[in-house]
Amino acid sequence: RGNTLLVDSGNSMITFAERDSQQIFRVFQTSYGITCYLKRLSYAPTWTEVYCLAPSMYVYDAYPPIDFMISEKNLTLYPQDYIEKCNIFHHNQSSFCLTKLEVDHGYNYNILGASFMHSFNTLFDLESNRVGFARSRDTNKIQYIHIRNSKESSFSKEGDGFADLPVDHMGLSPK
Repeated sequence: RGNTLLVDSGNSMITFAERDSQQIFRVFQTSYGITCYLKRLSYAPTWTEVYCLAPSMYVYDAYPPIDFMISEKNLTLYPQDYIEKCNIFHHNQSSFCLTKLEVDHGYNYNILGASFMHSFNTLFDLESNRVGFARSRDTNKIQYIHIRNSKESSFSKEGDGFADLPVDHMGLSPK
């Protein structure tokens, strides 16, 4: 939709504006039977953590991928990318999970924080005011954040595997 999307390595979570979170959680509920709950953070009163209850013990099968459409390029987060930890309930075959998602009720932008960058190698091209992403091969390892400025030339513009994405005009679309 052309929403503002920030890339911030200082934010540990993936943060959605309230309007966008409502749309995403509606898809979770109607298409996957997953109910999400918000818990206010005492240290940041406009932000809430996201917990979700899924009707399955098989967490990675129950949760949907989340697609970010950025400059006509699709970047997909899979459940293993955004689920932090879960309690599994065998008696009713469900799972209650803390996610790496949060909602900001005070602003109208989304933030791709370190949780997102764990799944994507990230290149900050300061000289050209761009950010590039490439899917990480092994998301169990910490990935690198690359910063490029005019004094560095270790990254070529082509063939480096990074998408050429401008920093502004970024949008979000749930699958």
